[in-house]
Amino acid sequence: MLKELQTISHIIEGKNPRDLGIANLYANKLSPSSYVKESWMKQASWVASILNELKVEYVLIKYLDLPYAYVQDIDLLVEKKEDRQAIFSALRDKGFVPYRSLLTPNPEKIEFVKYSCENKIQVDIYPEPSWWKISYAPKGLISSKSVEKEILRTKVYVPSPTYDIYIIITHSYAHGIITLGELAYVTELILNSPIEWSSLLQLAKQYKLEHSIYFYLMLVDGALKNSRIPEVQEIQEALRGINQNLLSHKFQDYISKFSKDNKAHFPIKIPGSMKLLSALREIAIGLWKNEPSFGELATYCLLLIGAGKLIHKIS
Repeated sequence: MLKELQTISHIIEGKNPRDLGIANLYANKLSPSSYVKESWMKQASWVASILNELKVEYVLIKYLDLPYAYVQDIDLLVEKKEDRQAIFSALRDKGFVPYRSLLTPNPEKIEFVKYSCENKIQVDIYPEPSWWKISYAPKGLISSKSVEKEILRTKVYVPSPTYDIYIIITHSYAHGIITLGELAYVTELILNSPIEWSSLLQLAKQYKLEHSIYFYLMLVDGALKNSRIPEVQEIQEALRGINQNLLSHKFQDYISKFSKDNKAHFPIKIPGSMKLLSALREIAIGLWKNEPSFGELATYCLLLIGAGKLIHKIS
């Protein structure tokens, strides 16, 4: 693992990850060719131009702005209902077909897909900031803090660097996998953008996700271990601010064991027991604070059944 961490600075610099000897490129959200990123940028630029003409409020999320990033879908956070309706209508007019699956991690997410003789364009629209029915931010916050960026000379709206880090980390954690591509992008943001650490940590604590931030920052700290730069001290101060969390301690132990395993490599799979414990706690908190829906209760029951089977298997 330590050897792969050393490649992060080279990934940020724009070196071809294939030349760095990284295994499982696509699983690590990296591509051996810049064509993949360039093709996605053309699609994103076209979709953004449609949204800009509509004058709707949107945020392009989960975009890994790295030269050799493996980016597939165009993910949008659109929190206003009237804006979503306008986008749905415009995409249908452009030949997109909507899909919704009740079995996806985000049942409210709607996918719009357009096929052509050249490729497939998929636009995923999230109506609220949540993964697996677990909210990671209050409604309106991410949208209100968005910033302008350009993709192929087309204006797009993306999260501020602070919330961009937060979205990438919490989404990665929700899927249970940490990839080199995502880790490199988070590192790049920390090195080259002003990060509001107090806001980031406060939001993580508010939504009980500080352990996911801790896990990532531990790895970023490892990647920058021998660098004498101010950002290293900022990362270590942030780690001290959230190291009292029970799951943070477990992740610290896990990283220590992982580092000593010569066969271990990225992408890192978050242990199922930790994910289950985290999910149970997060959903329990949500049920305690709000009146639960049928879907939330069903998810909670399934997790409890899974926990019972895991405990039985261990014993």
